[in-house]
Amino acid sequence: MKSVLSGQISLFSYKSRDMSAFRAASLDRVTAIITTAVGLLLIAVAASYFLRPATDNNRWLSALLPSLSIMLFAISVLLKAKSYNITSHNLEVKQMVGATIKIPLDQIISVQSTTQRGAIRTFGIGGFFGYVGRFNGNERWFVTNRNKMVKIETTKSVYVVSPADRESFIQQLKQKASLK
Repeated sequence: MKSVLSGQISLFSYKSRDMSAFRAASLDRVTAIITTAVGLLLIAVAASYFLRPATDNNRWLSALLPSLSIMLFAISVLLKAKSYNITSHNLEVKQMVGATIKIPLDQIISVQSTTQRGAIRTFGIGGFFGYVGRFNGNERWFVTNRNKMVKIETTKSVYVVSPADRESFIQQLKQKASLK
């Protein structure tokens, strides 16, 4: 199935012999603090359902808030970038849920490290287990560490990722995409 954006999404993946795998960077300090604070808040909201007796007037609300908290937590964890794989034809962004976003190498125009700060979230998750979604208008972010970001411009979109070994990732991606 085709993504609304330029890449393709597949739920099943295969290992290619001609592939370089890079794990996503661990959370940076600010992201870890946001994740801890929001996680504790969501746990507190979910726990409130069991700690406060529900009356007939607020029974639905008492069940709705913890359910939403658990759902937000699960969605954030499942959308987090797990690894970035460079195959002979694609850059694959693997998410925790098992979905894979494929960016064709022949569409890549430039690859560069970036320390972009002050991004504007258009639609997505901003800091809870990372930064996933659309930022700065049309950029697609799959970032776990803002100190290790790599900006990838393609003919159709801009992607931002954060591999643990940023320099090797940039070098290998440029080599596979035939960039200087």
